[in-house]
Amino acid sequence: MGEYERPPEVWAAIDDVKPLRATPLVAAVLMNRTVTNANSTPMFRELMTDEGHTVLSTTIPRREPIAQAFGGPVTDLGRYADAAEEIETLGAGR
Repeated sequence: MGEYERPPEVWAAIDDVKPLRATPLVAAVLMNRTVTNANSTPMFRELMTDEGHTVLSTTIPRREPIAQAFGGPVTDLGRYADAAEEIETLGAGR
């Protein structure tokens, strides 16, 4: 659960800047580098949703080609293209 302990710091940072913004902030969680068929993915999704956070329906599985692409181009966006589309729908891409 070490990774799950980080988001409260992110939520606090978002809350800190809200009063400084002229327009409302759109924030959502993208579950990234997940292990395929792991029980933890839906569990964490439910925990964050229950806490009132928007969690994208797109989940990005851990993929070796992306993990090994340091310094090189990634030409196959895979599920990242789906995530980008979902983010655009939320209005966060504007």
